[in-house]
Amino acid sequence: MATNRRASASGALVVPALLPRVVSGTRVRVQMQRISKGVNQESLIAALNLVGRVLLVAIFLPEAWVKLRGYDNVLEYMEQYGVPGVLLPLVIAVEIAAPVMIILGWYTRLAAFVLAGFCLLTALFFHTDFDDLNQVLHFWKNLAMAGGFIVVMANGAGAWSLDARNDKRNTANPTS
Repeated sequence: MATNRRASASGALVVPALLPRVVSGTRVRVQMQRISKGVNQESLIAALNLVGRVLLVAIFLPEAWVKLRGYDNVLEYMEQYGVPGVLLPLVIAVEIAAPVMIILGWYTRLAAFVLAGFCLLTALFFHTDFDDLNQVLHFWKNLAMAGGFIVVMANGAGAWSLDARNDKRNTANPTS
């Protein structure tokens, strides 16, 4: 099994910069100087925001595809839980449009609000059989995703987004 530790020429253990290092015997500090040296912090934050947005919504497009392919089965499933089947086209539209909006960073806060509500409703309607461990895990997964969307609502999409581009354009050309 490979480890993150290696020995120097003198045999002393060299610990990579990302591993916590004990300082003064009591405080733990993460050393990230090697990584952040020469990296533009604003670009790093923008890139991390983009990657986070993509990962946060990654589940929705495949889910929409599954619903499209098994439309009748999903319709029956929804109705078993008391959710009107007439809402299925709206569900599919949300699972396609809102993730694309979040990835592009276009009306990000609105899309995050919609998906936060979607995740909360999904948890409450479909995953409240707390005797079934699978349902419990789905319940908490949906709550966690809603929390992620609330963070996106609070912070916006970041610098690499259409929202940021439009904000710059509106700031440069204010209307009077």
